[in-house]
Amino acid sequence: MSVGDALSKRPDAILERGEGALNRGLELMETYGIPKGILMPLQSTVEEGGGVEATGDIWLKQKSTVKHFFKLASSYVSYSSEISCKLEKNKMKDIKGVKARKKYMPIMLPIREIVVDDDEEEGGDGNGTHRVKKIHFKAYSNLEESFPAEYFNNM
Repeated sequence: MSVGDALSKRPDAILERGEGALNRGLELMETYGIPKGILMPLQSTVEEGGGVEATGDIWLKQKSTVKHFFKLASSYVSYSSEISCKLEKNKMKDIKGVKARKKYMPIMLPIREIVVDDDEEEGGDGNGTHRVKKIHFKAYSNLEESFPAEYFNNM
């Protein structure tokens, strides 16, 4: 039994089908402070999704695996046909079904956690400094890559 199947049996689970499934997931992510652009490549493929608001658990099922290249982050991401995670404030953890690799890497690594900074950090853009909010992607192998959160706001 998949995570989504198990969670959808809970009496407090919200289950959506069709276009509403991705929209509901995006709303929940935004509520928890996660940039919606992380899931935007799935716009036309999600068939079903749901969540348990009390626990922060969400899942999405789609027709097939989707691969996407995030140009600003210079990274490839693969979304499997079922994705699940637990949302907390500024964090997605226990992620299942998402793998990523940098353009120059030969293998995809499973992403286990995504964390968005609460505070913005000082960053330079060549014309002085400005405040930059970072998003951190953590793999099971304890590798971590960070990018400006604006790379994933809306695509």
